[in-house]
Amino acid sequence: MRRSVLVFGGSRAVALADIAGLQMTSIDEYDPVRGTWGTMLTSGPSLPGGRADACAVASEDGSKIVVFGGELNVASFLSSIYVLDVATQIWKRGPDVPTPRSQSACAYH
Repeated sequence: MRRSVLVFGGSRAVALADIAGLQMTSIDEYDPVRGTWGTMLTSGPSLPGGRADACAVASEDGSKIVVFGGELNVASFLSSIYVLDVATQIWKRGPDVPTPRSQSACAYH
């Protein structure tokens, strides 16, 4: 099992209005034991598009990361769910949530 911090999404010094065309094909990964940063390259049939203000949560065993919602530009909220399999580094799209949201919180239950 990986024991690292994954950092993805956000506007990364790119104007919020310009993130719509970006895709999450790489994720910054911090290994706190070694104190090093690396890059996790991801793929899949459906890659999450660029977004800011999304929420993300890990499954209980850490094998999957679920990313929900966010926004493409000001007041363009998303209802999509994407699931990253951490072992295979492959994204899959889940069913949309009925109500698009941005700046929400996620919890594993």
